[in-house]
Amino acid sequence: MQHLTFVESRWFEEVAAGSRQSRGTRAMQVDPSVSLRSLRADDKAACERSNAIVASIGDPDTPIMFNKKRLDLRTVILIVINETARHAGHADIIREQIDGKTGR
Repeated sequence: MQHLTFVESRWFEEVAAGSRQSRGTRAMQVDPSVSLRSLRADDKAACERSNAIVASIGDPDTPIMFNKKRLDLRTVILIVINETARHAGHADIIREQIDGKTGR
């Protein structure tokens, strides 16, 4: 969750809005002192901020510069969807290894 929060915050706050990325951390390992409730609240806040940024930009074809490349808001949204899906799949594999259920 903390990595997904980082991805969400980085792509929308830093890349799309041009401000400083403020939430999450790139690390995959979570400090044991950090609660799941805290991780979920931070992720929810990042998603709410992302929604506000998307709403304020509006047009999905709005050009956005990233690493000297021209993207648009639509591409940023798709990147975050892709990252979220990939990491959710990883989490599902780990859960399956723990509880043996395949989710079918």
